[in-house]
Amino acid sequence: MPIELRPIAINKSHKTDNNEVFNMQIAKETIKEIAEQLECGMKCYLKKETGKIIVIISDEELNDSIKVHSHDEIKEINENPGDYIEFEKISSRESFEFMMDFAEEICEEPFKTALITALNSKNPFRNFKSKIDNSGSCRQKWFAYSQNKYFEYVKMQIPDNMLE
Repeated sequence: MPIELRPIAINKSHKTDNNEVFNMQIAKETIKEIAEQLECGMKCYLKKETGKIIVIISDEELNDSIKVHSHDEIKEINENPGDYIEFEKISSRESFEFMMDFAEEICEEPFKTALITALNSKNPFRNFKSKIDNSGSCRQKWFAYSQNKYFEYVKMQIPDNMLE
């Protein structure tokens, strides 16, 4: 079943059907929530007019019970795609680049070399995760770095006039 999160902040300034005027602005907390869902592999949609966030498990992970529960939301999104901002999870290529940038920019030797070696070997994602999980202090740095990258990734997909 889709997860509904907190709505965006609304300030007056955009016209609605009943001639009310609103300026939709997405709060940083909402961007963070969307980023967290994407990081977990979910797909997110933001209804522009209401600020309702719909979180759907990616297609390959959907089972029949979830398909039934989310059918109405998916149908609404498909019938009115212009009413939503769609947020896709980060591609494997971009994730790999984030990991490489982290290793090169944040980590110090000898851990930096260990991470780069892990990323250049077979199963780079698994090897990177294993090194990070056993790294101690670098593990927290990775989580903070990754959260920031996802936040910026979501922010880039939002029109400037909708950012708080």
